[in-house]
Amino acid sequence: MDLTEVNSQLLKRQYKDASRLYREASEIFSKQIDKTNNKEINNALKILAEDHLKRSRSIQLSSGSQNVGLSGSTAIQSTNNKLSASLAMARGIPTSSLDNIMGSLEETDGNNSTQILTGNGTGDPIQKLSVQLFNLFKAPKLNTIPEQSEIQVKPTGKSIEELEYENVHLKQLVSNYAENLQIYETTNKKITRNLQVYLSSFKKEMSIKESRKISELERKIDTLQKENKDLTLQKEKLKQRWDELVESAKKRREDQTGTNQ
Repeated sequence: MDLTEVNSQLLKRQYKDASRLYREASEIFSKQIDKTNNKEINNALKILAEDHLKRSRSIQLSSGSQNVGLSGSTAIQSTNNKLSASLAMARGIPTSSLDNIMGSLEETDGNNSTQILTGNGTGDPIQKLSVQLFNLFKAPKLNTIPEQSEIQVKPTGKSIEELEYENVHLKQLVSNYAENLQIYETTNKKITRNLQVYLSSFKKEMSIKESRKISELERKIDTLQKENKDLTLQKEKLKQRWDELVESAKKRREDQTGTNQ
C-alpha cells in the first residue's frame, strides 16, 4: 500500500479515498490467505486483512466529525493494540509484556493523529510488516496470452500456410504459458523466502521495542518509588509537627484554664 497516497488523502481530508485504499489493501491480504501451508503466515495475513478493514471503517465513521483526526486516531490505535497482540501471540511473544509496548503508543498527542491513521510512524514494526507484505503480494508481470480467436484451429481444409501460421501461434502460446508458470514459481519461492525474513525481522523488532519500553518503565518505577519514599518522609514530619502543635495548643488551653481559676 502506498502510505504516501493515504497520508496525502488524509491531509486533504479526502477520507473517502483514504478509506478506499485501506479497504483495497484488506482485500489484497485476504486473497493471499491459504495460498501457503504455513499457518503462521496465514494467521499474519488474516490479522492484517482485518486490521486494514477496521482502519477503513474507522475513517468512514470519523469523517463526519470536525475532530476526525483525534477520534479516528483513537479508533485506529485500539485496532493497532489488538493487531499487535495477535501478531505477537502468533510469533510467541507474551501478551503481558506486549501491553507495555502498547502503552507507549497511547501517549501519542493530537499532532500525530494523521501519522496514527496512516500507521506511517517511524519504528512501527506492525505497519512495516503490513507494507512489506502488501508490496510483496503485488501481481507479477506476465506475458500477454493471445486471444483464443487468434489461435483457434480450423476444422478441415487447411493449407500448408495456414497450418504453419497456427503452428507458430500455438508454439508462442505454449512458450508464454511456460514462461508465466516459471514466473509464478519464482514469485512463489520469493514470497515464501521473504515472508520468513519479514516475520523473523518483525519478531526481532518487537522484542527490541519491548525491551526498550520495559527499561523505560523500570526507570519510571524507580523514580516514582523514590518520590513516594520522599513524600512518605515528608508526611511523617508534617504529622509529627501537627501532633506537636496540637499538644502545644492543648497545653496552652490547660494553662489558661488554670490561671483563670
